[in-house]
Amino acid sequence: DGGLTLVESYHAQWRELTERLANLLVGAGKYSEAAPLYRELLIDPRALPSRDRDLVETREAHSHALFGCYRAMGDAAGLDRAFADLQLALEHDDEVGAATTPTRPTSQILALLEEARREPRTRTVASSTGRAGDPPAAAGD
Repeated sequence: DGGLTLVESYHAQWRELTERLANLLVGAGKYSEAAPLYRELLIDPRALPSRDRDLVETREAHSHALFGCYRAMGDAAGLDRAFADLQLALEHDDEVGAATTPTRPTSQILALLEEARREPRTRTVASSTGRAGDPPAAAGD
């Protein structure tokens, strides 16, 4: 498995299964159950790059999915916690990887966050009219 130790290999499998479960929960509209799973993946200090994403892309995919869950639930405080968690995870990764320049969230993630922050305030207005919001994107989307 590309030089992974047994513990790293099992941890990678746990991460993959956890992400799949969270994605299934989002697909079923169970955002409050998916959010803690995405958060756990986002802040995981032992996260490694996956086969098709580097570590920053993985962190941002999980934060994107987490933003979507909080957006769907109308939880502005959760959005702020998720962004703070992303920043801490990126700082941790920089420290472990001895980065010479700090990794910052991409402009796409910042735009998603701002869009999601606006949504909880407008969601209550929209929900009283009976319109449903778009479901959040899952981490693999």
